Amino acid sequence: PPPYISAAMHGGDVIVIHLSFFLGRFPYAFNKCGYILLWAGSYSIFTVLHFLLKIGTDDSAPCAEYPLNECPVYADIDWHHPKHTALLAFGGALVATPLLGGLYTGLT
Repeated sequence: PPPYISAAMHGGDVIVIHLSFFLGRFPYAFNKCGYILLWAGSYSIFTVLHFLLKIGTDDSAPCAEYPLNECPVYADIDWHHPKHTALLAFGGALVATPLLGGLYTGLT
């Protein structure tokens, strides 16, 4: 299981953001999904640059598989395994974005 602080920071934030969105009753149109795709594309470019420039992580978060300057930001977004990571990135962008956009549109 993930460490408590990581689960609280990431999972807790996601829950609070979604509750705020749904309870606030902000109108949402499906065409706003482009912003989510823009953010996801920007983050994907950041992870590729992080890998190519060998930025790595600091001493507090070493990984066992690679030298410190080659550690990925997250274990699942590891460009040492490009097929898996690209499938995750494109699958998330092409499946999750329209799915969540449709859910948001239907619920608001």
